[in-house]
Amino acid sequence: MPNWELRNCCHHDQVVFLVTIGVFTVVILALWRTFIITPFKLITVFLHEASHAIACKLTCGEFISKVLM
Repeated sequence: MPNWELRNCCHHDQVVFLVTIGVFTVVILALWRTFIITPFKLITVFLHEASHAIACKLTCGEFISKVLM
């Protein structure tokens, strides 16, 4: 039978990790449409699209161009 009680569920390090993720999430959502986050969003999009290009080359596909807007 499963134990649905949450007593003693998390160690100190796990609580710190979850709180850190929560704080980062709130900060990013609060600053999402500001100029502060824009460089990070551009880097993220570039790395994401670069991974598509790498996957294309690894599967013998043809990569024509990359345009970031």
